[in-house]
Amino acid sequence: MILTLLGLSCVGACVSPRSTRLPLNGTDGEDAGGGVEDARTGAEDARRGAEDAEAGTKAPLVDAATLPSDAGCMMGDDTCNNGGACNAGDKRCTERTLQTCDATGKWDEGSACLFACVINACGGSCVPNVKRCGMGANMVETCDATGTWVADSACAGGTPECSDGMCRCSKTTCQDTCTDTTTDAKNCGRCGRDCLGGTCTQGKCSVVELGAAGDGDFEVSGLYLYHTDYDANLIYKRPITGGMPQVSSEVTRPALVYADPPHLYLMNIEAAPVIGRTPLAGGQLTKIADSDLFNALKIRTNGDRVFAMGSLNPTYIKSYLKSGAGSPVVLVSTTSLSLNDMEVNSTHLFYMAGADVVRVPVTGGDAVIFGTATKGAALLSIALDATHVYYATSSEVGSIPLGGGMAKLLRDSGGSTVLVDEARLYWSAAVPGGCVNGSEVLSMPKGGGPIVPLAKDGACFSKMVQDAKALYWAGKSGQLSTAYEYKKVAK
Repeated sequence: MILTLLGLSCVGACVSPRSTRLPLNGTDGEDAGGGVEDARTGAEDARRGAEDAEAGTKAPLVDAATLPSDAGCMMGDDTCNNGGACNAGDKRCTERTLQTCDATGKWDEGSACLFACVINACGGSCVPNVKRCGMGANMVETCDATGTWVADSACAGGTPECSDGMCRCSKTTCQDTCTDTTTDAKNCGRCGRDCLGGTCTQGKCSVVELGAAGDGDFEVSGLYLYHTDYDANLIYKRPITGGMPQVSSEVTRPALVYADPPHLYLMNIEAAPVIGRTPLAGGQLTKIADSDLFNALKIRTNGDRVFAMGSLNPTYIKSYLKSGAGSPVVLVSTTSLSLNDMEVNSTHLFYMAGADVVRVPVTGGDAVIFGTATKGAALLSIALDATHVYYATSSEVGSIPLGGGMAKLLRDSGGSTVLVDEARLYWSAAVPGGCVNGSEVLSMPKGGGPIVPLAKDGACFSKMVQDAKALYWAGKSGQLSTAYEYKKVAK
């Protein structure tokens, strides 16, 4: 670096003419070897030094003591300029802080910029990395490093709304869609609850009417509701989505039906009643066995057997092989008990006897009382799953463990027509004031918990059936109505 100092031009470090001279180059041996004091004036020496420096043949010497303190310093050189790291007055950005180099060559603490520090100056209109909702309600914007708002991402799918700089759903996210479960008929009250043709109001599905009810029993299987017409000697099927009924089978005086695909099992009442079956797809009756159960009450099946309850005097529960082979097995025969409901699993048949639930092996054997309603009222209906028997009386709804134990009160109020599925318990009950004011369909977790009203009806009803998605019954449109309609409501 060439420095101009006090009128001297020199390369590297300059030396005062009054200092001891050093050799300038190989041709200047006379001065170097003789050590003769140079009597020339400072101006002449300076001139010669300038000429030598320009010619590149001599290295003039200076007295280091005469140099300014920062002559020849590089930034960051701690040996001079007070150890300075910057040039006085320089500025730089450290994140959002603007710093200035002071007179000693050091960076000051600086001051925070309101928004961003960009190219050694405060600027921008936002704080870097902050997010906001853009002009459109469904757009997120991010502040970049220069303090400028930049479009980030559009809110869509399950989070279509922007709030506080984030994509959100202010309702309920159902299958990656933001859904209003108070009005959405496909997600009514909760994700996945389809109203099955009904409307959704305040999170509740409306009741769907399927058409005029017959005068006999009914059952649901697959896409159809099957029902008997005792006087017409017919079994009808109608779509569970609504529509006109079709004749499924011709059966004399059909009384009870129970769906066990691919067949519909039934009892009829005539001069020579039978236990039989017809194909669910439609077709003729196949007799399984003759029956003496003139007052048909209930029919159920398990893997290879059909169970029928009926009465005249005495009341019977009998078991028949589906194949029709062999003779029926009498499981229960009584003249003192009023039997009106039963359920069956692979090993036992369960029936009601007053306030007691009684079980008997499906192949026959001793009947055993294994549970009693907590309030002692007569049972009106029972339902069965893999772990419990559920029951309803005029004053309670409860459950009894299949493995043994005390009955558990689930609802301290009466019910009837109890059903159970994998998660929940369902039943019907008269509204306050009794059946004259109608009834309602209720639900709760089957272990107990909050009760959810599902539907109201203009009358009480004695039977309700279910499939995976809905409950079905025959009810009235209102208290003044005389006609019954098949109805359904989504679970």
